[in-house]
Amino acid sequence: MTKLSQKTVNLHLTRGSEKPRVLPSAPVLLGIIAVGLLAAIQIGRMFQNAPTPAAQPVTENSDDELARSVVDPTKQAAQLSEGGRTESTLVPHRGSRSPGTGEDQIQPADASGSAAYARQLVGKLAQLDVSKGALSKDQAAMVADSFKQIVAQGQAGLPAIREFLEKNQDLSFEGLNGPGAAGSSSLRAGLIDALRQIGGPDATAISLRTLQTTADPVEIAALARNLEQSAPGQYRDEALAAVRETLDQAAKGELGKRDVAPLFQLLQQYGDMSVVGDLEKNFPQWNYYSTMALAGLPNGEGIPALIKLAGDPTSAAGGKGIFALQMLAQASGQYPDAGAALLEQARANQISDRAWTRIATGLAGDQYQFGSSTLDPNVPTVPVSGLKGYHIESGNQNFFSLPVAAEISPDEIARRLALVDQLLAANPSPAANQALQEARQNLVKRAR
Repeated sequence: MTKLSQKTVNLHLTRGSEKPRVLPSAPVLLGIIAVGLLAAIQIGRMFQNAPTPAAQPVTENSDDELARSVVDPTKQAAQLSEGGRTESTLVPHRGSRSPGTGEDQIQPADASGSAAYARQLVGKLAQLDVSKGALSKDQAAMVADSFKQIVAQGQAGLPAIREFLEKNQDLSFEGLNGPGAAGSSSLRAGLIDALRQIGGPDATAISLRTLQTTADPVEIAALARNLEQSAPGQYRDEALAAVRETLDQAAKGELGKRDVAPLFQLLQQYGDMSVVGDLEKNFPQWNYYSTMALAGLPNGEGIPALIKLAGDPTSAAGGKGIFALQMLAQASGQYPDAGAALLEQARANQISDRAWTRIATGLAGDQYQFGSSTLDPNVPTVPVSGLKGYHIESGNQNFFSLPVAAEISPDEIARRLALVDQLLAANPSPAANQALQEARQNLVKRAR
């Protein structure tokens, strides 16, 4: 394989206890690390570099924490679509073997494309000069075309893809032209998506192998998507194991500024009662992510834990319980237990005026969601009316909200309206009454 340019290579995160592959020369390795990190910093990976300038540090007990954490929705829409990446860092491997051992090499017997040509394409991509911090239009077009050509090689392209992924290196294609112009945010991301497009048992094996070693949250999400597409439900346990181990590393500060939102999104989409403990465990460090994931677990599996969280005096005192109440309101249109818990607290006069404002928002205002389009095709990739992005400095939590959707079902609107009327009948404070009346008016408009 063509030697990688020292100006463009950076090291990629992996998980586990094994040592990474040793490159041929120590001085060359040090040069690659130093220059590669400088290049990565200059490029400025989305989301997980320095916080967006519009975002200001907030305290957890601030009355307007979410209001103060809003960032530019135009920029946020593009950032959320990628899930966020940052400069690469070398961490130990996960699994019983280090990458590059030569075992289980992919040798397709029926390949119709050219393995040599695929290696040439990958090598050319790896040597792109991105030292200026952005791809030119010609470079972006070349990158996008190269990925198409790699996919066109079919099974014959798999050895080249695996060989590069095992090198534990990456190259960003983000910059002034954005990931859309190049077809992918980075070389590894493009190759992982090529695995999805090529498909077949060998591509699945490479995706699984990479899932067992990478510690990049965005990659874990993309690889889990690949595996789910090729074998629905078969690799759920492997995906959740990767999530848990990587979150443990993130909690120890081993992932730098990487955004772990894709990991919580995986827990939400692939999880059941078995992941509730994981979300509760990670609540102190990533309270917004954990709360949203609990509210979004399939079949309402997380609602009992969310109810417990919303009623916890310790959480309420720190402001975290208010967001839990808001997410209960947001989930009430689907899960009656969520609405019943709100009504019980209202009748017991246990909801503050500050919390009522957020509950009204959850019922008929902004609806909060994770921001990775890798796992959720409904995530907006371009600015839309009412889109708001949020950056919480604590835990580097990034998510977005949209107004209650115009296409919300009549049945769900009816359930939300019924809950609003029941809450109003509980004789809340004047401030709460005003917030609920405004929520009711908004829902009535949606029902027309």
